[in-house]
Amino acid sequence: MSTSRTTPTDRISWASAACAQKDADPEWWHSNLRKDRVKARARCRNCPLQEPCLAEAMHREGDARAADRKGIYGGLDGQQRHKYHTTGIRPDPVEPPAQPLHRTTGRTPSGCGTEAAYQRHLRKGEAICTPCREAHRARAVRQRAARKAERQAEFVS
Repeated sequence: MSTSRTTPTDRISWASAACAQKDADPEWWHSNLRKDRVKARARCRNCPLQEPCLAEAMHREGDARAADRKGIYGGLDGQQRHKYHTTGIRPDPVEPPAQPLHRTTGRTPSGCGTEAAYQRHLRKGEAICTPCREAHRARAVRQRAARKAERQAEFVS
């Protein structure tokens, strides 16, 4: 007896997919270049097969790690599909804006919600956002707790 494995998209004709059109470069969906990913996502946004494409990718990838999920399918990249698989909440397929690199270190600056971003707000004279303020408070609480534990250890000794 033969057991054929079926997928959610066995009966779909992929010829009408946005990625299958003559003016679409197949490399866009598997490129590391942001400009190519933006083009791919723009095509996916208007594709009539976006949902079945995503369902097929999710079925095929199963419990794969985020690092093992390659390419853009259904408008989502590998990390977004992994998040969707683990949380059940579909992320927004929009390409996150590229962050400018730091002028001296060449690294991407820390995002809001970190102590580094809180300090950056202070340096630039900007209003401090709520996530940064909360991150700063949490750090202060951790530091106080560490100092208290240190004093208690000295007292016991």
